[in-house]
Amino acid sequence: MHGYEIGQELVAREVQDWAGVSRPQVYYSLRKLHGGGLIRDVESAESAGPERTVYRMAAAGVAAMEKALSTNRWATQRPPNPFVTWIALSAHLPRPAFKRVADARLRFVQAQLAKERATLVALTAAPAGEVVALGRALVKLGIAQFEAELTWLERLPEDLAMH
Repeated sequence: MHGYEIGQELVAREVQDWAGVSRPQVYYSLRKLHGGGLIRDVESAESAGPERTVYRMAAAGVAAMEKALSTNRWATQRPPNPFVTWIALSAHLPRPAFKRVADARLRFVQAQLAKERATLVALTAAPAGEVVALGRALVKLGIAQFEAELTWLERLPEDLAMH
């Protein structure tokens, strides 16, 4: 793919829901990967200048990716969550401001839950394959996480009233 195609694919797969990758980051990464010999440019009818250079993984890139993805580091970290940080610092807020932001998070989680459930329906109708199966599994994980947070958020007022 060339950089623009990669950007379009990231949008189509809604990668912004779980990773912040901008269009400039795509091109920066392609230049860096190409410079490191991890991807190579290939001849293509679509190639029309540097903005349309088509790239393919080089053998060194495949090996580097497999090595990087094979470490336990991926499974042994807690992801940073800005809302959890906000909750930890929220004791310094007046109650009305706390309630306003907590209610905004509740609405956000409800909307994301509805979106993920619709995505799961669409993926269930998609042709079978390993990528689709992984996609369904990831969406199910997202649904479970949003459901757990929704339950927690709904109980938060009573938990805070106990103190």
